Amino acid sequence: MLYFKCFMKFGKILCLCLSLFFVSFLNSAFALDSVQIHKHYMEGDFDRLALQLEDVLHKSISPVSLSDSLLCLSYLAFIYGSYPEERSKGEAYLTLLYQKKPKFALSQFMLSDELEVWAEGVRGKVFPVKSNPTPLVQPKALTRKEKTFLASYATGGGVLLAFGTYILWQYMGTDSKDVLLETEF
Repeated sequence: MLYFKCFMKFGKILCLCLSLFFVSFLNSAFALDSVQIHKHYMEGDFDRLALQLEDVLHKSISPVSLSDSLLCLSYLAFIYGSYPEERSKGEAYLTLLYQKKPKFALSQFMLSDELEVWAEGVRGKVFPVKSNPTPLVQPKALTRKEKTFLASYATGGGVLLAFGTYILWQYMGTDSKDVLLETEF
């Protein structure tokens, strides 16, 4: 009976390990090749590339790594952004890209001036720039009554500090523990 229980536990562990190996094998088989993706992009094979990248993003078995998702989002944003009728879809991908990597550089893509302006406009929507910063709140001026009130506390505090320093000085200067009784005022 004990042998059977151990065999069952080992079988479960073996099945788990094999399934994890199979999933990792599938993901490594479909790993993204950034050189090939860039080659297809530069050749203008946008339809095939868009289908492949959307499959990676949306139909992957396991979670996509951050670098792969950034690669997919960047190419999908500019593929869909290059078609005026698909700009809203490209804007959605570019917004996701800017949210994941705020300092994304457009330099690796050969973009037209129109697409660069569009991408900067999307960046402006995601990260709006404050044109008129609010001025700092200036403290209000104190009234005469408040000034005299604070001055009296400051003077009283100074007197107490001086008196405390004098007592401490007297105590440190003698060996007696009854300094307060010996001090003449």
